[in-house]
Amino acid sequence: MYFLGVLHSLVQLPKDLYNTGISDCHRAVNVPFGDSSNGKLVVRMEKIDRLQETLIRRVKGAFPEITETELDYFKTSTDEMMTAKYWDQKITRKVCINGYSVRSSQSINFILTLSNINSPPNTVSVLFTVCKSDYIFINSFAAITLFSIVDGKVENVVSSIPASKITQMMVACVASSIAPEYFGTHIATESSLSPIVDYIEGYLNKYVTVLKYINENEAQASINDFRNNNNVVDFASISDRIRKVCLTTPTPSPEPTATPAPEQPVSNKKLEKKHRRSHRHAMRG
Repeated sequence: MYFLGVLHSLVQLPKDLYNTGISDCHRAVNVPFGDSSNGKLVVRMEKIDRLQETLIRRVKGAFPEITETELDYFKTSTDEMMTAKYWDQKITRKVCINGYSVRSSQSINFILTLSNINSPPNTVSVLFTVCKSDYIFINSFAAITLFSIVDGKVENVVSSIPASKITQMMVACVASSIAPEYFGTHIATESSLSPIVDYIEGYLNKYVTVLKYINENEAQASINDFRNNNNVVDFASISDRIRKVCLTTPTPSPEPTATPAPEQPVSNKKLEKKHRRSHRHAMRG
């Protein structure tokens, strides 16, 4: 279930794939590119109840054609976070909305991160990340996934699309490709790293064992790159990694070419016979 968030937030999946499923990830992956913007605000706890209005405006701005049903799901799913009591614990909550706008002809990935881990006392930090691609769908839609990170553990995953609609190979291929970069965007402390990596490996192990898994060194290197890059997600790197893991087909081995047999020396008798035949043709002419 957790990787619904990964898929919805960084990888654009055509809507029909949710309904039909696929056996390979070649058709599943379309990497966001182009405009990417980040905006951060800090909300005081006494005003937390007003935050949802701001979030709804941002969501409508990113998805102008979002339906009332989808918006109601977003409201219901975020109601609990709009109370001070919810933030009594140290927690990071992610809201990932993945969809398409017919009006703008753009696929949109909207990542909303709420956290009180590194924010000032009695406040919640809210980070908005929007990235777009030119993948075209027939209809507008918005898929919403929410999950929490508490003490390095992924908890409370809810999604508007059931996990049964996403194929195992799609999950494994995409997750193993983008997980290091993705985790660099929300891991708060190094101490939370190992449990999350263990969680990923345990989850993927239920599905396929042939694909490579991320390891702690890969994840740590990704976090360091993320921090050294002023906390900006390197979507080009993610794109390259996904293409290498998911979209690259093995180069076919060249078929062995037959070694031509060495020419056999022509005997004198054959030469004499050929010469006599040529001479007879010349006489007839």
